Amino acid sequence: MNTRLWARIGLLAMALTMAMLLLAFQAEGAGAATPTSSPSPSPTSSPSPSPSPSPTPAPTATASPTPVPVPIAVTIKEFSVSANPASSATSVVELNVANQGALDHELVIMQTDKAVDALTYDTVADRAVESAPGQEDVGEVEDIAAGTTKSGTFDLAPGHYLLICNIAGHYKAGMRTAFTVGVAAPTAAPSPVPTPTAAAVTLGRFGGPPQESGGFPWAWLVAGFGLVAAGSFAWRRLAR
Repeated sequence: MNTRLWARIGLLAMALTMAMLLLAFQAEGAGAATPTSSPSPSPTSSPSPSPSPSPTPAPTATASPTPVPVPIAVTIKEFSVSANPASSATSVVELNVANQGALDHELVIMQTDKAVDALTYDTVADRAVESAPGQEDVGEVEDIAAGTTKSGTFDLAPGHYLLICNIAGHYKAGMRTAFTVGVAAPTAAPSPVPTPTAAAVTLGRFGGPPQESGGFPWAWLVAGFGLVAAGSFAWRRLAR
């Protein structure tokens, strides 16, 4: 009874040894790195001579469209000036000046960065100086009789202006208001969005994490020889 048991144990050990060695050699073969072939350089074709360009006809000049003036309603009276609206995004404006006072007035456009009450003033003439450092007369609507409306169209550079009545004493009395001509603020270019780069991931043999390629599976070999020795011992017991 004991002899047969030892024989079975020996045969089982030898079968396990063969299976373990077979698995060990398969794992060793699977862990070997697969050589990757480097891409062969693609042949570059020599550029073919480009045909000489034919002469391009000169473009025909076209007349630019006439800008449409922006209407600005200006009201003057003793002793104030108001503009509606008080600014224009475009440079060409049409000032429609309504004199609602009892006196004759005028409208002078002063290009300046000064405050409304800070123009250089001629105290002798009792008028604002119409051409001085930091201030310049760039247009007028003159002789506006009481109860009438007069208009004028002007092409103004972007900037700050004062609309005043410069008849003697009227500017100092308060006939002045600010007016602005400007352009739309430039739109900032969008910052580039970085493109995420996918990291290359090497999967293992069965889709898991990558396995380190080790050397020869010595542990498996030693265990196999141990089982072979046990099987041989059992076989000798069976032979007795």
